[in-house]
Amino acid sequence: MRSHNLEGGPWNSNYQQLFKHINSQCHIHNDIPAAMQALATLRAARDLQNSSEALRDQLGQLTRRTHEAVDSVKCTIKAVDGVTDALRKAASSSAQAAKHFLVAECVLAALTAGLMIFAGVQAFRPPQINVTVAEPSLAQAHSLEPTYLVRRVIDGDTIEIVDAGGIRTRVRLRDVDAPEIGEPGSQAMKEQLEARLLGNRVFVTPHARDAYGRLIADVELAPPKR
Repeated sequence: MRSHNLEGGPWNSNYQQLFKHINSQCHIHNDIPAAMQALATLRAARDLQNSSEALRDQLGQLTRRTHEAVDSVKCTIKAVDGVTDALRKAASSSAQAAKHFLVAECVLAALTAGLMIFAGVQAFRPPQINVTVAEPSLAQAHSLEPTYLVRRVIDGDTIEIVDAGGIRTRVRLRDVDAPEIGEPGSQAMKEQLEARLLGNRVFVTPHARDAYGRLIADVELAPPKR
């Protein structure tokens, strides 16, 4: 009988023993068909083992790749957590900065309100009118100068005078800046000027004219005639 050799594949000791057993049985019983069938079964078992080993290798590679993917996901999650913490800290810093800015804005608003109140108080305080009464020595110096009758007080710094010929002239007192009509303190300033000048005679020392055509001048009360 011809011997069938199955050597040359990746066989382990169990398959080698099985091969020897089948080969010996074929020689003993001279049963070629049974031997061929047994050998075919043995080859199928060998192929199945090889496939199992290849599948096990593929599963091992897939497992390693899965672990690598899990590690990558963990690193990504850690990075996202770091970014989240940084954003949370930045938001907290922004909130503190906004709080400080709000406090500074409130302080500035309070200072502005205080300045406005102070300015209002100053506006209600009537300025002093610079109108002098001529002394006797000055009266002698003015003896040859004409005097003018204060016919009307326009506001706190403007009067209307009349000369001997009846000509009317508006005079703005030099270095006096009274509130405009309707502004706080304007009426009090006007009344103060009326109490001192209205109906009295004055000396007028002109200096210039303003944009409204008013005569800018120094005004002095003339002494009463004896």
